[in-house]
Amino acid sequence: FFLVFPRLDGESLSSVLARQRRLPLPLALWIARQTAEALEALHQQAGMVHGDVKPANLMIAEDGHATLIDLGFVHPPGQGEHWSNRPVCGTLNYIAPETVTSSMAEDGRSDLYSLGVMLYEMITGSLPLRSESAEQLIRMHREAKPVCIRERHPATPKPVASLVHRLLAKDPLRRPNSAADLARIL
Repeated sequence: FFLVFPRLDGESLSSVLARQRRLPLPLALWIARQTAEALEALHQQAGMVHGDVKPANLMIAEDGHATLIDLGFVHPPGQGEHWSNRPVCGTLNYIAPETVTSSMAEDGRSDLYSLGVMLYEMITGSLPLRSESAEQLIRMHREAKPVCIRERHPATPKPVASLVHRLLAKDPLRRPNSAADLARIL
């Protein structure tokens, strides 16, 4: 058995960010919108959660086309197991709080949190929460409020800042309801 994938020209968003540090706002929003549209297809058509939305898993073509890749952590939405009884998937810098702290089932809004972290990084050039300690980083995702995006990048329009902070809400019910809703907002 084998899979055949199209050749993707371009580079990962993590490579772009390593070179440019942050992106122009229109490009960051365009990439976020395309990612939201990809997540909507994954959530609605396949009924799955990506589980590892991060810059290394996004290929950017020269024309700005974004492709979400690496489906290695894709899984069905959680069945409500306590976090200590389910495997933790994803990258800690981008992981949603409910993935490691709640008996609440994971769903597409967990991917939206990760996309919010990525959007914050694209706009400001830094992660909203940083720590060398995995334990402390998990605690920060659960409890710490990120520095206001407008403090890190004052030119960010208020509606964009509000959207990013809504995506970074600790409670999934405070995030947009779906990736389709987020794509429409973007």
